[in-house]
This record gives sequence, structure tokens and C-alpha cells, in this order.
Amino acid sequence: MRRWLLLMMMCSPFMTGCSRKVEIEKTTVSGTVTYNAQPIEKGEIRFIPKAGTEGPMATGAIVNGDYTVTAAGGVPIGDHKVEIMAYIELPKPANAPPIAPTPREQYIPEKYNTKTELDFTVPSGGETKKDFALEGPPQKK
Repeated sequence: MRRWLLLMMMCSPFMTGCSRKVEIEKTTVSGTVTYNAQPIEKGEIRFIPKAGTEGPMATGAIVNGDYTVTAAGGVPIGDHKVEIMAYIELPKPANAPPIAPTPREQYIPEKYNTKTELDFTVPSGGETKKDFALEGPPQKK
């Protein structure tokens, strides 16, 4: 028993390890998003870190063409792919239950979201402003 206790006392400093938390530098990113020169009424913007940029994806709501990403400290500093989604709400089917979500349809071309061609480098040094002017087929009404 004594040997076991002695062994545990000798090994315990190594078992705790070095648990220093590495802080990832982040910043607030805000701006406007338009589609065919019109503000996007409702949507979402995502900053997805590229290889070499540490940190999680950062997401923000687009409301009346404006967005600000501040959740969890903002967007990690570095290179990102940017995805922008915008939806129009469709009428609910007559047989849909009252609590059913409102159906919606993406109207932004996939080159701005699922197959994005948008890139942005988030610089260090404080809040950053980035506007996106998207072009494509006319929005369905």
C-alpha cells in the first residue's frame, strides 16, 4: 500500500499536464450585404477559417442589409471563406400544423454559399468593416 501511495505522489505532477489555454485572437466584423444593389432583408453570413487560420467558424445574422459578427468574441484573425445565405419565405401549405416552421427558399446563387467563391482576410488590430455586393439573377418575389 505504501508503495502505491508513494508512486501516486511521484506521478501526480505529471498527470495534471500543462493546461494553459491558448487564446485565439478574434475581432468584430461588420458591414453591409446587397444583392443586385438591394439590401438583403434576412440572411446569414459565415466566416469559415481556411487552412492556417485557427479558430471556429463565426456566424452572424443579416438584417435589412447589415450584419455584425460578435458572438464568442468575433471572427478569428486570418484567412476565411465567406458564405452568405438569404431566403424568401414561402406560403405554408394549407395542411401544415400551426407550429410547423415557415418554408423558405434560398435565392442567392451557390457561388456565394455552398460553393462559395468569396474570401476575406480578417486583419488584427480591432474592429473590421467588410461590405459584400453580390450580383445574380433577379430575386423571386
